[in-house]
Amino acid sequence: MTGPRRQSDRDALTVELVFALVTGGLLAVVLFFALAGPVLFGGLGDGHEAVWVRTAGVVAAAGFALRVVQVLWWQPHKRRG
Repeated sequence: MTGPRRQSDRDALTVELVFALVTGGLLAVVLFFALAGPVLFGGLGDGHEAVWVRTAGVVAAAGFALRVVQVLWWQPHKRRG
């Protein structure tokens, strides 16, 4: 069993967590505006606008989640070997 974590280990974990959240958020914004941009700044029929914006939100949320999981899962494996 290992002892308590060192301060440098806790700091590294905090940096990785913030990095994952920030890059996930940026990816979500880019995905949302890439998909919903034509609807928000152009004109589609009223029935199609809601579907496009909802789809853009779902894709953005999925991109955020995948990015966070990727960073948090990949970083420890990269560091080990």
